[in-house]
Amino acid sequence: MAKKTKRAKVEPIKDRAEFDIELDGISTNLLKLDAIKLDLEAKITALREAASAEIKELETAIGLALARSEKFATINRATLIPDGKKESQTTLTLFGFRWGNKSLVTVENWDWNDVVTAIQAKIETIKDQIHDADADKLGALVEELAKWDQLIVTKTEVAKDQVKSDLTDEERASIGTKINQKECFWVEPKREKSNPLTTAPTTEPQQAAA
Repeated sequence: MAKKTKRAKVEPIKDRAEFDIELDGISTNLLKLDAIKLDLEAKITALREAASAEIKELETAIGLALARSEKFATINRATLIPDGKKESQTTLTLFGFRWGNKSLVTVENWDWNDVVTAIQAKIETIKDQIHDADADKLGALVEELAKWDQLIVTKTEVAKDQVKSDLTDEERASIGTKINQKECFWVEPKREKSNPLTTAPTTEPQQAAA
């Protein structure tokens, strides 16, 4: 068990003169603290401003190089990444293709108002089924109703995350939606000690814009 730190003994103030000195000492230190904090903020702001131009320049260069590289890699994928693999490498770099984030989109000839109408129709159908259901089927129907009922956030807005996560492909198709997911080209520096760039701060894999 760790030893408790012994609290320093607080000596009582003897008189008004000592009281005034103590308060003035507190005020002096508070002003010093304010000055240190202001100086720190000024230095941080100066560093951020000094680095912002270089950061913007690097981000622009990376974005342009990624776009050019993605185009070349897509056209020459079979030779760059052979045998059905997802990644390859250069001297300093790992690169490849990975699936991007899933997005929910409407199928052809549907809009989001149509989706809301379709969900509402399913909800009403389940409610009718609940009304006429036997006791042994009631629980399953109530769960089904809750699943569909959560898909409408407001009267006209679909809860897209729930549609993506809670419905099957067939159920999504029945309300005019589908999952859209594309492969994205990515680039990441190698982290081995032999790579001279490993002394730099760790960075996230750079992914080309969809």
